[in-house]
Amino acid sequence: QTGSLETLLANGITFGIPEGVPTGERVVDNAFFTVYEDAASASNARYKLAAEYLLLIDESVRGLTVGAPVEYRGIEIGNVTAINSFPAVEGNILERDYPIPVLINIYPGKVRQPDTQEGLYAIQETMRNWLRKDLRATLRMGNVLTGGLYVDLQHVAKPTGSTEITRINGYEVIPTVSNEFTQLTQKADAILDKINQLPLGDMVDNVLVAVEDMKLAAQSVETASDDFDLLIADIDAKQLNNNLNQVLVSLDSLLKNYSDGGLSKTEIKETVDAMQDTMRNLQPVLQKLNQSPNSLIFTDSNSSDIEPKAKR
Repeated sequence: QTGSLETLLANGITFGIPEGVPTGERVVDNAFFTVYEDAASASNARYKLAAEYLLLIDESVRGLTVGAPVEYRGIEIGNVTAINSFPAVEGNILERDYPIPVLINIYPGKVRQPDTQEGLYAIQETMRNWLRKDLRATLRMGNVLTGGLYVDLQHVAKPTGSTEITRINGYEVIPTVSNEFTQLTQKADAILDKINQLPLGDMVDNVLVAVEDMKLAAQSVETASDDFDLLIADIDAKQLNNNLNQVLVSLDSLLKNYSDGGLSKTEIKETVDAMQDTMRNLQPVLQKLNQSPNSLIFTDSNSSDIEPKAKR
């Protein structure tokens, strides 16, 4: 850790007291100091005991380095100690589904437990209870600029997999889940695969055929409607006009004969009776046309249909 510009130029060493460590005794002459690679290593050196666990990572570990922090709810409780250092399962790294083994440490001293065997035992029991329930490990982005990853321990909703604790080479295994970005990528890939499997060409052809059939059906309905209107108009114009013309002719003849004095009272009465009979005959036809204009074309729907008989 760079303390000042002078130490940077002279390749010097920074001294300090790690966070949370009480101030010790005064340093005597000729005292020996252990030089650590960085401040994190110097801080972790005070922890003597640690619980070791194994992670089997199914995704890329690019950006994950030895010494990367292990966090629980945002608090650092351990660090990564080894990446792909031993074969955790059968197979080799070139296989597609081969998981990459990652070893991590969890320090009792970092979770407010004493750095003793009792504190280590308490951590191990707590972790076993959580592993049987819903504790899972996830790789997350710790530094956007460098792409550095860290291990995040979290409780997940509706965990999948067995509730039994797995042991490999003496290490208890913490199940892993993909991070949000990987899950979104997997969902997007699954959706694209389903879309690619759809017979889009056949679906488009079927839709075009259905649309064409609908257009033809609409044209047929329109043509039938026009023909029906013409037929009704023709029936109204021809049949009713003929009947009315007969009445008018009879009435005109009656008036003409009456004005000429050619008809007797009896003949006039007979002619009027004939006209009344004609109007009575027209009244049912007019009433039926008023209630059901298509009755002149179609038969009565109440009539029974002819039932086909089976062969004997």
